[in-house]
Amino acid sequence: MNLFTRKAASVAAFTVLGVTAGGIAWAESTSAPASAPAAAAATAGGAAAAGRSDAATPDAGPARRMHGLGRRVLHGEVVLQTRKGFVTAEIARGTVTAIDATSISVKSADGVTTTFAIDAKTKARSAGHVVPLTSVHDGDAVGVLGLKNGSDFVAKLIRKLPASTNNT
Repeated sequence: MNLFTRKAASVAAFTVLGVTAGGIAWAESTSAPASAPAAAAATAGGAAAAGRSDAATPDAGPARRMHGLGRRVLHGEVVLQTRKGFVTAEIARGTVTAIDATSISVKSADGVTTTFAIDAKTKARSAGHVVPLTSVHDGDAVGVLGLKNGSDFVAKLIRKLPASTNNT
């Protein structure tokens, strides 16, 4: 394998790892407000991402930048390799346009609507706590993580977001 191919493979691997880590952080994060030290670190991380020199703090690392990326992601699909094989995941963040016992549709800020099936294993969370699916309504700001099952994506996690994070 020549040097260019190794570098390209490394960049691709780190990109997939970063996107995966961002997706996991997005799915696991809560919507509770950050403490003062965390908010200061987030500000420093934003300054580092903008290339400003006032970001010389130890907390302004890749994890801070990935958290910022998670706030800007609207929708997407990624294929992950797991112990059980390949899994295709879909994420969408936006406003609920339709929800019933079998499906949820989310319209992102760019106008793309993504529909997920809902099954008995679908969980809903709000402010870091599990909530009933019936607490999710049309017009709510949400983030949805779904896994491909046949030709459909089945929602595994529906996370209600504070209204201020929805840019639709």
